[in-house]
Amino acid sequence: MHETQKFSPVSVHWRITSSCNLRCKHCYVAAGDQNISVNLSDSKNFIDLMAKAWPVEEIIISGGEPTLHPNVKEIIEYVTTKRIKPIIFTNGILTETIKKILPIDELAFIVSLDGFREDHEKLRGPNTWVKTLETISLLIKEKRNLTISFSVNNYNIEKSEAFLKFLTELGVEKVAISQFMPLGRGFLNKELCVNYKDYIRVIEQIKNFSEKSSTEIAVSEEDGLTCTGGINRVSINEKFEVYPCPLLTSKSRWLMGRVPEIFSEEIIPLQLSFLYKKNKDIACKNCSSNNWCSCVALMDMYHMLFYSENYSFKN
Repeated sequence: MHETQKFSPVSVHWRITSSCNLRCKHCYVAAGDQNISVNLSDSKNFIDLMAKAWPVEEIIISGGEPTLHPNVKEIIEYVTTKRIKPIIFTNGILTETIKKILPIDELAFIVSLDGFREDHEKLRGPNTWVKTLETISLLIKEKRNLTISFSVNNYNIEKSEAFLKFLTELGVEKVAISQFMPLGRGFLNKELCVNYKDYIRVIEQIKNFSEKSSTEIAVSEEDGLTCTGGINRVSINEKFEVYPCPLLTSKSRWLMGRVPEIFSEEIIPLQLSFLYKKNKDIACKNCSSNNWCSCVALMDMYHMLFYSENYSFKN
């Protein structure tokens, strides 16, 4: 019999705005298509309630592009008053805004850089690579806690190892690698999908490289059986809607609740690991992708594509 785990988020992914200064081909939330942002008063109230109700250790502040938010500095500073670690996830374009939040010592940075200039700008648009590199160089110079987010896709996959060598020589200490997923705007650009065998081959090369590199390289290898989404990790969008995972925030069927009501309700976790195992054996049993599909968000997407928009893995 399945045992439900206690809903106890320690990591919160929070989109403070849907606005964005780019229109990246691979953006899983199609950032910039809408212009919705949280206000400062509601944000402080949310942070107060969250700090009291949940054992949160870190909050990843994202978007859209969070540095576009007029109160991003005040929001980050308020998070630090609750002894919660703030992390900002940015495209790094607005270097001057980054400079304004640099004095917040507790703040860590995740900056997206998706390969060398040609491949990065195919995804993110012209004249973006140099601006992002300027921000990265600034953060390295200032010795800040910095992670580069690198999305492996069909444009950059064969240059992945060379790119990681470049980052190491630049002085980057941490890189987080993920695989492109055809969600959001990425759904319209499925040519970015990588062949699974090629991905595994390149990931093995990267692992071999990481053993000899001074750079800490973390490869996201989603394992649906151990996913803590909906239990220890949640995602909250700019409308203060709560979801089990950032990849599922565009689908209302995955809604867990809303702020502030969610803090006064008994929450039944959307335990993604259980849903993954259940559907791997049932709904996905005959799917040709079953042997490598490793995430409920992927399961949900494939079933929507090939079967029915009305189907829900929550059933």
